[in-house]
Amino acid sequence: MTMLKVLTLAFTISLLFLPGVQIIFGQKFQRAENMSAETYETYLDSVTSGDWKIESAGEYYYWLEDNSKSILNTKNIFLKSFYFVEKAMAAEATDNDSVAYNCINEAFVILSKTNYSNIKLKILKIGLLLSTRGFDYFTKIHFLKKIENSGILKSDSTELTDVMLQIADLYWHLHQYDHSIGYCEKALHLSGLQNYKKGKIRALLTMYTNSHFISTDKSYKFYLEEALRNALSLGDSSLIAEVYFNTGLSFYRDGNQQEAIKYYKLSRSYEKERGSQSDLYTCAHLQLSFTIADSVEAVGKISNFFMRESVKQNFYSYLSNAYRGKAWYFAKTANRDSSVFYLDKAFENRQSLPEKKDASPGFYYNLYVVADMVRDKNRALKYLSLAHKQYVKANRESNSEQLNNIRASLDYELQEEKINNLSLQNELTKEKNTRQKIFIGAVTALLVLTLSFFIYIRKKYRQLRDSYKELIRKNLELDKLHSRISKTEEKVNHHKNGNGIKNEDEIYKRLKELFEKDKIYKQADISIINLAKMLNTNTSYLSSIINHHFEEPFKTIVNKYRINEVRRILGSSEYNNYSIEGIAEEVGYKSRSTFYQSFKQITGLTPTQYIENVRLLSDYDLYKNESD
Repeated sequence: MTMLKVLTLAFTISLLFLPGVQIIFGQKFQRAENMSAETYETYLDSVTSGDWKIESAGEYYYWLEDNSKSILNTKNIFLKSFYFVEKAMAAEATDNDSVAYNCINEAFVILSKTNYSNIKLKILKIGLLLSTRGFDYFTKIHFLKKIENSGILKSDSTELTDVMLQIADLYWHLHQYDHSIGYCEKALHLSGLQNYKKGKIRALLTMYTNSHFISTDKSYKFYLEEALRNALSLGDSSLIAEVYFNTGLSFYRDGNQQEAIKYYKLSRSYEKERGSQSDLYTCAHLQLSFTIADSVEAVGKISNFFMRESVKQNFYSYLSNAYRGKAWYFAKTANRDSSVFYLDKAFENRQSLPEKKDASPGFYYNLYVVADMVRDKNRALKYLSLAHKQYVKANRESNSEQLNNIRASLDYELQEEKINNLSLQNELTKEKNTRQKIFIGAVTALLVLTLSFFIYIRKKYRQLRDSYKELIRKNLELDKLHSRISKTEEKVNHHKNGNGIKNEDEIYKRLKELFEKDKIYKQADISIINLAKMLNTNTSYLSSIINHHFEEPFKTIVNKYRINEVRRILGSSEYNNYSIEGIAEEVGYKSRSTFYQSFKQITGLTPTQYIENVRLLSDYDLYKNESD
């Protein structure tokens, strides 16, 4: 009797003793025991199209575990590979993602030395599908690199270029800009050989997004211009729309909202279908630029379109943005009740989206801004708290410095103090209205309540004074922590060995001196290219040193040094006669809008708000001296 007949007989006998659902499991593998390449490929197609279903995925997973030896005791490589794909799908259905990824690797390895290229590619695409559903960028890169390096796709295949572009995009999302640029360059080279203009345009757009984060000048505009030239020559309206959108995004990031609005509108004019997903994505950014530009009627109009089309096209994930725009519109038109209504709808919609509810710090911060506009303390605190938690989480996940988390906490406390002050103002307003109704003609009662009012104000002023004492203490702790971190870095650098490491440490040490002693960031045209020349090295090596030691892009580092210098200046009498714009120029900013945007991003406050806080601290010192 052959081994295959023995296995078939064993399966048949075992099925007689299995409970209901397990009989179905066994029958599934009975039908697959003679699986061929054609039937296996058809099965893989059904999985990638979303047709894979099983009752009781948890039970199925354990059944596969228990029966692994008998199932895998076969020479049929397709059945073996089928087993691991089934196990991967069952594991993913029970939220056991790491096991699912390992099973896909096993399914691929079984066929790795065969010539079944289509089957191997489809197995890896299932791995991509699972890692995409699990929002696991690193695993997705792993499967894409397997496709790239396994020889499944020929070098003249445009699909290979698309794979490289996907890897470049994922590395960009992980803030690993050097790796992203490396894959963009590969894709540009391949797309040129293949005359694949669509791939070339996508590579140029990804190069733009990378350059924007590592360059302090406007050199990234070159990639947008090249992308637009190629898109126009190709005549593909969707690609032209995408390039115009990215051009608008570049102006938005530079703080030029009018130009951003112009290019967003151009992008929409090339969209094939109004209300499509890409059109609504552009609308979301257009709405944001209208908001920053304070174009109230435009925000109201586009929010209505946004809301209507999101429901019509079943793109419910965009509804929260539409509701947020409506809330802002009603806040600006003094319709508080409607604003609060749409604030709640925006919050509820975002909370219903599993992939976004815990990854939207900017969204919740914008809700906080609207709640602050309508003086709703409770909602403002709730939204600000969510934004703060998610900013800290994002920093931790991207390996940010502990100092950033401390600063995030400090910024949060400053905003919370602002809300508490707002609460005090609300209470005072209510008391004033109550007094106007009750105390008319009651002189004695007025005197008593006036005295109580001044006692209350004095108490609140003391509380405010204590809060700023704590703020001063935290600033001192922040400075001490920064000093300890710098000393620790010096000690670690002193004990490192090896020629390569010494050279890296020397460049890093000189880099710190250029920033902290020479204050090179004050040069308006400072760039990583200029800096590399000063340090007698190349940009790639310098970029890797910056990423390794600072764990932040070059542009962010320059902005932080500049803004910290501005904070120092605003706290001293050195530049009393300077305007804010004059101080911005002093530290290296050419554009007023870029300075304001950077200051708000790093400190959580506008320059004007920051100066007001500094004055409050000065008033506190004066009050303290007078009291003493």
